[in-house]
Amino acid sequence: MLAELEGEVRRLERVLEAERTVEQLLQLRDLADLSARQAVLQTQRSDAAAALTNRQAEAVDARARWTEAVLGAEALLAERRPAADLGEELRKAESKAKEFETRAANEMEALTEVGTAYNTEYQLGASLELRAQVFDRPAYTTSGNS
Repeated sequence: MLAELEGEVRRLERVLEAERTVEQLLQLRDLADLSARQAVLQTQRSDAAAALTNRQAEAVDARARWTEAVLGAEALLAERRPAADLGEELRKAESKAKEFETRAANEMEALTEVGTAYNTEYQLGASLELRAQVFDRPAYTTSGNS
């Protein structure tokens, strides 16, 4: 009877270890997915920053080359478009920039959470394995006391 129970305990330990392994693999996959998404977001952010820098340089260059035309166009624009509209566009642009930064921060936080969960689970598994090795010694088993 005791041998059957010990056999069942070993079987359940193997099942538990298999489940831990599957969970660790799933967490690694999630971590890899988050890392990939973060890399894409970082690339998009750097591309957008580069595009903004290029457009600003082009605008400065165009203003320098066509100073009179720019002044005339700005005067016509001021007549046809109220100044309040430009403020609205600036608010929208700032809102989008903040939204992008928030999304990037949220992705980083999710990546950190998955990494922490993985580390916690991995360390707990190692601790349980060590305990099993210690308590499987003959001095701690009923068959070793006989």
